[in-house]
Amino acid sequence: MRRPLQRRPHRRHTRRRHGSRSGFGEGRSLGPRCTMAEMAAAFAATINELGLTDYVLVGHSMTGKIMQKLASRAGAGLGLAHPPAKLVLITPTPLGQEVGGEDLPRELFESRRDDADAKKFVLDRTALPLEPEVFDRACEDYARMNRKAWDAWLKEGIYEDWTERAAPIDVETLLIVADGDPTWGLEM
Repeated sequence: MRRPLQRRPHRRHTRRRHGSRSGFGEGRSLGPRCTMAEMAAAFAATINELGLTDYVLVGHSMTGKIMQKLASRAGAGLGLAHPPAKLVLITPTPLGQEVGGEDLPRELFESRRDDADAKKFVLDRTALPLEPEVFDRACEDYARMNRKAWDAWLKEGIYEDWTERAAPIDVETLLIVADGDPTWGLEM
């Protein structure tokens, strides 16, 4: 039986800070373009404001691409005062151009963002059924994303190649990719 996270011993020794990417989830909106550099700089500003010097960055999907930039040599140029101690990437978008062809970005760009579309989006990206409250939250987050930020990601962000500017990443990194992931899987 799993215990609630707040009862685990590490809570006494760590501080957690959740941050949504600008224009997504609970993240504050940026300018009209929401470039990858702007999003990374916004995360760097939050990390600096919190005074973090020994911390772990965690990123999933396109936020994984942003966290790779911050953990790399490009982080200082984006305003990050102290690099992370570790990096955890969960099915991240690669530093180079996103893999998977043009069909996925086109489908996402043309999506309606209504309830049915949100449910389809979440179901298409989960290998196993989610608990109802998790499924509902995922659908809500998808439906409320800032359209300008999402469109900027689909038109520009997925094509930005930071490989040369960011490599190497000299931070201990844990990469988590599920073989059963319906979108990416181990082939990524």
